[in-house]
Order: sequence, then C-alpha cells, then structure tokens
Amino acid sequence: MAAAVKKYSITAGHFETFSAGVVATCGSKTSVLELPYESKVDLKKLKSANAKMSRLWDLISDVVDPSFGTDDIFQGRTEEEDLVLQRAGQEIVPELASGRYDEGLAAAVHGNDSTWRHPSLRDLLNDYRGPITNSEAKSAALSIVLVDAEQYRFNAFAKPDYPVLAAMARIQGDVTMRLSIDPATGEVTNVEASSGNKILQDNAVATAKKWRLEPNSAGAEKVSVTMRYSLQCP
Repeated sequence: MAAAVKKYSITAGHFETFSAGVVATCGSKTSVLELPYESKVDLKKLKSANAKMSRLWDLISDVVDPSFGTDDIFQGRTEEEDLVLQRAGQEIVPELASGRYDEGLAAAVHGNDSTWRHPSLRDLLNDYRGPITNSEAKSAALSIVLVDAEQYRFNAFAKPDYPVLAAMARIQGDVTMRLSIDPATGEVTNVEASSGNKILQDNAVATAKKWRLEPNSAGAEKVSVTMRYSLQCP
C-alpha cells in the first residue's frame, strides 16, 4: 500500500478534501491502511495499475451513500432534520469515545500529515455537550480572546473565527501554544499547541502563524500564549 501511494503520489493544491484510515480485521490479524488526500495520489494511473487498491478511496461513499443518500447530509437541512442527525450521532458518542476506532483515526491523521501525536476521539468529544438547535447555534455568544494580551505588542494580529463545528458541538476551552519568534523581525516562525481541544488547537495554531510582534518586544525567542474560546447559549 505505502509503496503504491509513493509511486503514484503527485503534488497538488486542495481546498476541501479528506484523508482516511482503514482498519481491516480478519480473525486475529489486523491491517491498518492510511489513505492520504485524493489530491496527493494520481488515482487515474493507480486505477489502471491496480483497480482494487484505487477502490479504497471509494469506501467512504460505499458506507455513507446507502445510509444517507448521495446528497450532502451536512448542508441544506431543516432544523428538524438537523436535530434528528445530531441525536443519532449522540447515541454513538460512547462507542466513539471508547477508543475502539482510534487506530483508524490515527491512520487518517497520519495520512493528513498532521502533527497530532496521539489522536483520540475521546479528546475530540471531551467537550461535547449534546444536540443544539440551529437557532441556538446562531444566537450563541461566541468569544475568542488572547489571555494576558497586554503582555504582547503586535505589528500584525489576526483574531480567529470560531470553528463552525466547535460551535455546533458546543466545544470551548483554552488552547495553550508555544510560539517561536524571530527577535529581529518579530515574525512567528513556528507554533506548537500543547493543550486544548484538537479542533480548537488547529484553529488557534493556523491563526497564530499569521501574527507578527514588534521587533525585540517578546523578551525571548520562545513564548507561551493562551487563546480562550468560550460560548454561551441563551
């Protein structure tokens, strides 16, 4: 599998896509497959050389389409349909958090070139608070603040947008990050998150990479900062 993906790998940009992990078990034998972004693989050539392997990228539709149909199940739903879907999801939260599917999650994360070292669905669902109506989600008071912001002087500061998925799942909390800074320019050269929900971490890290402090204002080449995400439903 790895050799084939490497042989037919390509470089391409992508706007919205997914990676996947497949865990196949037969008796006592288990095989774990990492499926990287479709945009990273020349599926046309792979299909010509090995049709069965190229079919692995169709697995997600093989599972989803018979259950939900071919339309996008996450867009254009009524509030009633949305709640039905949320309640169905809520029923499987304990099973997801049990760790049973973490091996597949780890394979998907690795195929996505993520820096998430120990992928866990329990961590993702730790702050989940159950179904919420569209009206409640839209009227929720969303807040993102940089804790102790007065300690830092910025030449460029971007404030993140609250992740839609996190807002819908009512996920909130602090994200602590370690910033590497070029003293001469104030440029943030690297960002590593050390705590916080993974969805919020990805959002905070992507935003912090856009920051630029005033030259020689940080006092050190590495500083710790905390972004606080909070929401309050009426």
